[in-house]
Amino acid sequence: MGKKNPKPSFLLRDIVVKVDRLIGKEGQHLKLILQDGTNALEALFFNYDVKVRQGDRIDVLFTLSRNDYRGLVTPQLMIKQIIKKP
Repeated sequence: MGKKNPKPSFLLRDIVVKVDRLIGKEGQHLKLILQDGTNALEALFFNYDVKVRQGDRIDVLFTLSRNDYRGLVTPQLMIKQIIKKP
């Protein structure tokens, strides 16, 4: 991932929204906890364009980021696109 190379994108299919919360001064961003079996991941979707709720099954296109908060480092998904499952 050099200066001219974009970050790689990844796709998770059929993952469950465990927690959904609007963040930002005007609620324009979406913070999710996504769960697949016993694994849970934190995800952010800036200026989201798809509304999801707890229990929804979704496909997620994302890049991977590092969340460093109060000395705790965890992976964080930066969502690029959400596709809701019927």
